[in-house]
Amino acid sequence: MKKVNLDFFLSKPYWLAVCIATPLFLYIFLVAFLPFGIHNYNPRFTYTAHFLVEMAKFGTSTFFLCVLMEFWVKRHCIKRASTAAVVYWHLALLLVLGLSNFVLYNLIGGWHDWKFISGLRFVLQISSVLIFPLAGVLGYFRFRNLKSDYEQMLTNREEGPKEEFISVKGSGNNESVAVRLVDLLCLKAHDNYVELSFLEQNEVKKKLVRGTLTNIFRQISHPEVVRCHRSYVVNLHNVHSVVGHSSIELRLVCVSHPIPVSRSYREVVLQAIRRFKIVH
Repeated sequence: MKKVNLDFFLSKPYWLAVCIATPLFLYIFLVAFLPFGIHNYNPRFTYTAHFLVEMAKFGTSTFFLCVLMEFWVKRHCIKRASTAAVVYWHLALLLVLGLSNFVLYNLIGGWHDWKFISGLRFVLQISSVLIFPLAGVLGYFRFRNLKSDYEQMLTNREEGPKEEFISVKGSGNNESVAVRLVDLLCLKAHDNYVELSFLEQNEVKKKLVRGTLTNIFRQISHPEVVRCHRSYVVNLHNVHSVVGHSSIELRLVCVSHPIPVSRSYREVVLQAIRRFKIVH
């Protein structure tokens, strides 16, 4: 089963959307349905500027709490956007927003007592309201991701495979190598040389060119060819699997040994794999 892509959950546009949609929805809800509860409903209630300002305090406090939670707490507490992380985070966010609004509710209007059961009921009630903007933002960003993936898949199918060549030139005289992009496997640093591994008639061939891995990598300059380690560059077209969790390695077709991925390149490599492996 393909892993659900939730990378947007850790992006600033998503954080900002949550910080705007949640307090705005709460403010509109309080103004429209009044904050007194069904048992204290007053059909003769009239809106005043003072009432609107008081309700705005709930929206303002919710906004600043969302900013704190999304832009600071989440940044330090969640390192990977998994389904479990998304669920736990929303439960924690609803709890924090519920408790803070319960305190503000009592300080402004004294509409509740300070008993534990009252606080619990209030958190559940306000969570049933705030779940709508949170679910809406999550659904919107998820839909946008699916739409982007679908459009990319259609583009890849329409374009079909292209015959692209990779050409590199070493620092020595008459040192140049040209191979098809689909045949290039990886590059490995060897002191003052770079070893190119590529397929030729379904066999792995290797050639050495004088130069640094950095300079050779710059010559290639192709989005599917990425740096994954101080000593390695790989062609994502020929990556058939990724193994490991905190420390990962890449498995290439026709290559028996795994290619290491250093921590400094981990996120860049994973993002590139997700981007170019959509139709695989």
